[in-house]
Amino acid sequence: MITEARSYKPGDLVDYTPSAALTAGQVIDAGGMAAIASTDIAAGALGVIQIAGDVLMRAAAVAGEIGDPVGWDEDGTSVDGDTGALTTNPFDWDFPVGSLAQALTATSGRAVVHLNKFATGKPIWPNWVYESVSADKTLAATDHGKVMCITADGKKVTLPATIAGMEAVIVNLGLSGKIGITITPAAADKIMGANLGGTDGATYVNTKATAKRWDYVHLRGDGANGWWIVSKRGTWA
Repeated sequence: MITEARSYKPGDLVDYTPSAALTAGQVIDAGGMAAIASTDIAAGALGVIQIAGDVLMRAAAVAGEIGDPVGWDEDGTSVDGDTGALTTNPFDWDFPVGSLAQALTATSGRAVVHLNKFATGKPIWPNWVYESVSADKTLAATDHGKVMCITADGKKVTLPATIAGMEAVIVNLGLSGKIGITITPAAADKIMGANLGGTDGATYVNTKATAKRWDYVHLRGDGANGWWIVSKRGTWA
C-alpha cells in the first residue's frame, strides 16, 4: 500500500540528512529536486532518498496525458494522516516532480511518474507565477512573469498595449481537442514571429479541434510594435 509514493522502477538513490523526520514513501523537495524517502529517516540522521526513475504516486482527482509535467500539492488530500497528492494543475503544486509516464484520469487515484524528468516540448517555467484562468482575461503590467493556465473552452486573453520586456505565457490546460484559446493584442500591436504576417490587431488562435494539452505561447513585449513569440507549442492560427 502506498502512502504518498513508492518506487515503481529503479532509479538513482542518494544519501540525505533531513532536518525533520521522514517516513518511507514521503515526497519532499530536496533542495530544488523532488525526492522520495526510501525508508524512515530520523531528523538529523543519514538516510537514502530516490531522485530518479519511475515512481508510483498518490494523485488528486485530476486528469493528464502522457508527458504532462506534474507537481506535488502538499495539502492536496489526506489519507491515514498523510497529506499531499500529485496534481497536473501547476497553479496548485508546491514544487514540480516530473512528468506522467501514463495517462491519468480524475478517478485513477495514483499515477506513474518519471521523477525529475520532463518531456521535450512541454516545459515548465520555474519561479514564475501560475494562474488558473476559466473566464476571459485582460492582462496588465502586473501579469509580467505569469503563466496563464486556460482551463475552460472559448476564452479570450487580451494583451495590454505592448510593454517593453514584459513576458507572459498562455498555456492550454484542457485535454486534447477540448479547449480553444484566442489571444487578442491592442489594435495598434502585432503578434510577431516566424511565418506571421504581423498585422496590427490580428488575433492568435489555438483552435479547439487541433489543440493539444499543454499547447502554449510565450510572448515578450517590445514596447513599440507589439509582442514577439519567444517559443510555442501546437497549432496557432
